[in-house]
Order: sequence, then structure tokens, then C-alpha cells
Amino acid sequence: LLAARVPQDGFPQVNTWEFFDGSNWVAGAENAARLTDRVSSELSVTPLPNGRFILVFTVDTITRTIGYRMGVSPRGPWSVTHPIYTSTFPDDFPVEGVWCYNAKAHPHLSEPGELLISYNVNCTDFWAHFSYADIYRPRFIRMVYTGAEF
Repeated sequence: LLAARVPQDGFPQVNTWEFFDGSNWVAGAENAARLTDRVSSELSVTPLPNGRFILVFTVDTITRTIGYRMGVSPRGPWSVTHPIYTSTFPDDFPVEGVWCYNAKAHPHLSEPGELLISYNVNCTDFWAHFSYADIYRPRFIRMVYTGAEF
């Protein structure tokens, strides 16, 4: 996980982006510090009512495990990974090659005191999607917020 910032009107010009090097904002992605590891390429960083941030992701990119880390800012530092859910896919599906990916939080769709999280499921067998339409769709779980921690 890396952090970058850019003025809104500079988004298309990569040379206007700045990257966090662990202490300062600098030019060049090659100078960015790794903020944490074992996260998926699609994830979410969400501010919480207590002023902290929650990073929700699929552990190790394509696994059945959804995890989260807590941080004091969008740049961290991030806590250890807390696994929160393990999908039953592909165990409960009649085809091989099914995997889970892209877990992320949806605070704008969440009720007070909880966090709605989605993850996706797909299959390596393209034709299996026609036999089992339930494969390729998002799934949802809810985390309940207790006030101090998830």
C-alpha cells in the first residue's frame, strides 16, 4: 500500500502527483514508502467516528479471507491484520476455479454503528458463469462498530 496525493485538476498528469516517503510528500512513485503489505489491489480506507481509520481488503489479494487494519491517519501507521470473515467459496460451489477478491467497505451504504463490506466472486471457467449465474456477483457482510474498535 502506497499513498499519493494530487490536485484535482492535475489527476491526469502523473508528474503532478506526490508520494508519501514515510515522512514527507515527494515526487516519483519510486520514492514512496510501503505503508503496509498483504493487501488487495482494490480496497478501502474509511474514517471512523472515533477519528481513526479502517483499511478493509482481501488478505493476500485473491483469497477467501477479508481483513482489516486500524490506523491513526489514511497513511497509517497500520495495525496488524485482523481477519473478519472467511468466505465459504469455493467449498460450497459445484465448479472448480472459484475465487474471492476486492473486499472493500461502503460507509455511505452503512447504518450507524456498522460497516457494510462487499467482496466479489469469480471463476476461471468462463462457461461456468452460464451454468451458475450466482458466481459472478458481489456478496456483502456487515461489521458492527462497538465504539472503540471493530
